[in-house]
Amino acid sequence: MDQFKYLVAKSNSEEGTWLPLWIHSLDTYYVMEYLLDNWLTESGLYSFSSRLSREELKQIALFVSLFHDFGKSSLVFQSKISSSSEDLKEMLVKNGVLVKPMNNPALRDYKDCPHSVAGESLLLIKECPPSIASIIGAHHGNPWDKGEKISGEIEDDLEEDGIDEVYRNFRFSLLLWGYKNQRQFWIDIQESFYSWAMDFLHIKSLDVLKDVVDTEAVLLTGLVIMADWLASNEEYFPLIPYDHDLSFDMENRIKQGIEKINLPPSWQPERILDPIRLSEKRFGFSPNAIQQEMINTVMKSENPGILILEAPMGVGKTEASLLAAEAFSKERVSGMFFALPTQATSNAIFTRVIDWGKEQSEENKLSIRLAHGMASLNENYRSLMDDGKHVSCNTDDYEKNNLIVHDFFRGSKQALLADFVVGTIDQVLLASLKQKHFMLRHLGLCGKVVIIDECHAYDAYMNEYLERTLQWLGKYRTPVILLSATLPYERRTSFIKAYLGNSKNTEGASWKKSIGYPLLTWTDGSNVHQKKLEYSGTHLEVKVDTNTRDIEQVCQLLNNQLMDGGCAGIFLNTVKRAQEYANRLEKEFPDKKVILLHSRFLAPERIQKEKELLEHLGKKSRKRERDNVILVGTQVIEQSLDFDVDLMITDLCPMDLLLQRMGRLHRHSIHNAERPILLNQAKCYVLGTGDNFEKDSVSIYGEYLLLRTQYFLKDQLRLPDDISEIVQKVYDEKYSLQPEPSRYQKAKDDERIKIAELKQDADAYRIKPPGNLKTINRLLDDNVISDDTHAQAQVRAGEQSMELLVLFQKGECLTRRPWICSDSYSVECCPNEEESRLIANERIRIPLWASKTVEEEMLQIPDSWNKSVWLRKQKLLILDEDGEKEINELLFHYSPEKGMIVERRRG
Repeated sequence: MDQFKYLVAKSNSEEGTWLPLWIHSLDTYYVMEYLLDNWLTESGLYSFSSRLSREELKQIALFVSLFHDFGKSSLVFQSKISSSSEDLKEMLVKNGVLVKPMNNPALRDYKDCPHSVAGESLLLIKECPPSIASIIGAHHGNPWDKGEKISGEIEDDLEEDGIDEVYRNFRFSLLLWGYKNQRQFWIDIQESFYSWAMDFLHIKSLDVLKDVVDTEAVLLTGLVIMADWLASNEEYFPLIPYDHDLSFDMENRIKQGIEKINLPPSWQPERILDPIRLSEKRFGFSPNAIQQEMINTVMKSENPGILILEAPMGVGKTEASLLAAEAFSKERVSGMFFALPTQATSNAIFTRVIDWGKEQSEENKLSIRLAHGMASLNENYRSLMDDGKHVSCNTDDYEKNNLIVHDFFRGSKQALLADFVVGTIDQVLLASLKQKHFMLRHLGLCGKVVIIDECHAYDAYMNEYLERTLQWLGKYRTPVILLSATLPYERRTSFIKAYLGNSKNTEGASWKKSIGYPLLTWTDGSNVHQKKLEYSGTHLEVKVDTNTRDIEQVCQLLNNQLMDGGCAGIFLNTVKRAQEYANRLEKEFPDKKVILLHSRFLAPERIQKEKELLEHLGKKSRKRERDNVILVGTQVIEQSLDFDVDLMITDLCPMDLLLQRMGRLHRHSIHNAERPILLNQAKCYVLGTGDNFEKDSVSIYGEYLLLRTQYFLKDQLRLPDDISEIVQKVYDEKYSLQPEPSRYQKAKDDERIKIAELKQDADAYRIKPPGNLKTINRLLDDNVISDDTHAQAQVRAGEQSMELLVLFQKGECLTRRPWICSDSYSVECCPNEEESRLIANERIRIPLWASKTVEEEMLQIPDSWNKSVWLRKQKLLILDEDGEKEINELLFHYSPEKGMIVERRRG
């Protein structure tokens, strides 16, 4: 029955072109073969399975790629796709394909009968292993839950006889076979496609396909999605005219398509023979004891898994992790992903990873990706994007750089598929979120070395997602490196347990509560090992003062301490406090430079302020830049930037974060000789201690941790020697407070309730752990997040903020910051590509309490602007020419000096 060759996979009615289903199936098959043989390295296959051979995996992957759109061989799909073109419908009818008009309610409700589900169903009827059939059902990113009924009634004229009982409440009789008088036709045409595909695969029976487990099914689904998306790119595999001869040169079509795809080969690091020489080659210096121990640990382990390095700030943890990533070459790793807390830290590390990546291959191109919402602002990344535009051409620009940003990896969901990826922690957390196409994230992470920096910085909510991701990475045998300066041992234990997937090797183990420092904890197979490392760096004696209370005392303190010059850093817990302090300090000290940095500056201005900060306080700064500088900032600077201050003032916060902030005090010994005599002793003044904590600090961190931090904080600290002991005392309840404050028990109860609620909220949106399901159909059973913006908000719900674009009124038009921009944009027409990109960069975060007061329709992007991929579905705040906007009870005011100020206005 040759009619099956006229089944449609896709069409373009405006251009009069289409693509037969069998041709698209072959395109996808050959792309899959290309990925298996050229892109997916041994390390990727190693992560796929420990029980299936390469040949068995390849057979399954090629089977699902050829059959991925089997469900399009149905009345519903063919009627739907041909309804947009009379010429296409005429061609189908002419060649014997029976289609129906779309005026039938059941046909119009096509979205409830997706072809992916139809394909899964057809294969189940053919007795395909359910775990493999579920891959077909999930290849559009959302596994089908058979427990969910499809809406609508089964038409009276449909034949139900012979349908398996599991489908009786579904509309699959229509979806698969159509109307009663057409049933045999569609059964026959589907049988023809099935027989053709099985003959092509040289498979006589589906019995040869082995069942797969959930981890294998997730990765195979990711691979099918990747192959399908590449095969669906019309630049690679073009559509054909309606009257085109179907006997054209298929071999040449595939050859040209693969050449245009031209994915860079996966990273294959050289085997390490001499760690010292490698470090000198990569970074220009010999490894210190900590870095060398990291490399040696990986090289000596038979089955290295997760490594947790707890070490002081400034000892070279970044270099240690990159060297360790190369040491994993014995496990045939195929890439590296470096996750960090913020966009600023990601940008800083990205520059270093570029330098490191350029040393990885002199012969092959390697793909790189900066993965966060503001990547397009990064100059280094944009230059690589420009070089990567011609990935299939032998241009001079392409040849001069061995790191490129391939077009295919630019999409948010494909970002992790590149060889080297630097991004925010969201990218790791999203691997555990119930979101369409999560399989691509898993495919991108497996086979890589996953490095997660500042792993202490995530709250109980985010840790739920992180631990679930570690469970999956452990099953994939993906190497993971966690880095932290200050890590409570309870968190260390939970990370190890999550990765191992069980607790049998953790009960009663001595490594669980070690307070050694620096400390390396790692797994070799199912065994956990630990070693206290040598530290040969500098030791810092910090005098801690908790008697300073208010801004009056801070001003007096600065006046006394900076009389001979020097610089100070003031870390405050809220944007509002930072803005208030900056205002007062500018008035109090007109002869000093006050730098304000927080999260509510527009992104381009925040980047400029970070550069200004580093010019005055960075490692290369000198006395003339540093003297009489006062930095005022929030949490965004405690992890983001490598700078150094002579004097530190900070709001009270949990101990691990407080010590992190202290890491910026006398950080660089190169500045010691230039510090004023008054500031030779490192001094940290802690605000907000006493009987009543600052209200907003309690709101952010909870009173329980603040009480414990205040109690265990010493008047004199020796860093890094005291770090581990003092952090563990704060987080381990066996260390009691004597006497116990009257409000302590309530604070403790409130903390437990808050953490329980956070975990419960997170669990509602997490995918299930691996190893519990026979198919992947129920991995996303409910609460599926649709778009990337909501997804990132979901995994960072603890941050309580919303992202907006901010523009200014300019007559009848809009403009970007009027103090730097004279451009105008009409709301009646969509800005061009470059204008849209610039507008999309004008983004800011406002607190969630403010966004809840603003009605959604007040933040709508102009309708015409939704045509831009940069601006579509964005939220927009339009300020007047003075930078103000009053909405309901809120006044928004933006200035380049203070950022966004949000105030409540009540009569």
